[in-house]
Amino acid sequence: MRILHLSATNILATRNGPAEMERRTGVLRELASPGTAVDLWENADGPLSIETEDDEKAAIPGLLRNVARARGYDAITLGCFGDPGLFEIRKATDVPVLGPGICAMHAASLIASKFSILVPVKTSVPLTLRQAGEYGFAGKLVSVRPLDIAVLTIREERERAVDAAVRVAGECVEKDGAEVLVLGCMSMAFQRLNVDMREILGVRVINPLIPMVRFAETLVVSFGAGRSQK
Repeated sequence: MRILHLSATNILATRNGPAEMERRTGVLRELASPGTAVDLWENADGPLSIETEDDEKAAIPGLLRNVARARGYDAITLGCFGDPGLFEIRKATDVPVLGPGICAMHAASLIASKFSILVPVKTSVPLTLRQAGEYGFAGKLVSVRPLDIAVLTIREERERAVDAAVRVAGECVEKDGAEVLVLGCMSMAFQRLNVDMREILGVRVINPLIPMVRFAETLVVSFGAGRSQK
């Protein structure tokens, strides 16, 4: 089985971009099942990070161009929690296309009646609330709280991100009644903040990378989908 993970951003144009691409590819391959190959493509035409609605829109053309040139993959996954262009991309290919946001919210809803999402900055909050409503999870989402740390800073300052995530997660649990927490940012996900949060707080934290990769594998196996790209 082959999965293509499409970054929504132009990672190579950021500081230490090639090393970050290699690291993320390694994480994805580690999470995949034995026998599943995962490739990661950058979005050369995308923004450096995604924190606003305009950033999401700017990512879509490059994502669509990458889908158009993809060949021989069984499933495609997207590299932004906001799932930019998800429904447009699904129309452009015959293989399953999954985003981390929709997968993480489905996973949270399977194990809890109330969940919260942690996002990087305040401008991400309304986008995530709207996203949850579009997916039908508004009734289970009790809060969206920001770490107030820029996406690229989360990637480069993991300890600071962990401290903020633990603090904000505690508020989600104590003030909002969240039973499960969701990392609402791929930089949080690739930094695996869920591991530290679980150890420190003792709460369940969903890293969107895991359900995204495993759901993609499940869809390919369940429906015999994939490799319909010529």
